[in-house]
Amino acid sequence: PKMFAMTGWRLGYAISRPDIIRNMTKLHENGASCLPAPSQLAAAYGLKHCGSAIEEMRTSYLRRRDLICSLVDDTPGLSIRKPKGAFYAFINAKELTKATGMTSRELCIDLLQKTGVVTVPGSGFGECGEGYIRMTYATSDENIHRGFDRIREYIGGLKL
Repeated sequence: PKMFAMTGWRLGYAISRPDIIRNMTKLHENGASCLPAPSQLAAAYGLKHCGSAIEEMRTSYLRRRDLICSLVDDTPGLSIRKPKGAFYAFINAKELTKATGMTSRELCIDLLQKTGVVTVPGSGFGECGEGYIRMTYATSDENIHRGFDRIREYIGGLKL
């Protein structure tokens, strides 16, 4: 589904040896059921009719990834290693969390309340994620720019 820009649709498939699939099925039966028919139909349509769009989406995600990395690099208190997959940026905000005395969760909540920009605390990905925030670039260039304008204004108010 990601290759068709169906972000958040939670749909996928696996191809493997029968013994592995049997064990995956046991796990899956207990973790999910009743996948919505519209998701199944949309994915089937995409597989049959939208193959030519895959390269276009891949190119747009690469462009947006490079854009968000550039904006992070130009934002005080933030740094990033260029993501190699998906459409999320895992941003090092340790300088900000240290300067503000906030956890990554508190920083994300403060950013949301004061700027309207949604980020996800790195701590949600394990204790090594503390001090990081995650952002998506599965949105328009305009939204990415607008979000970073707000984040820069927020950081400017902190006087790092």
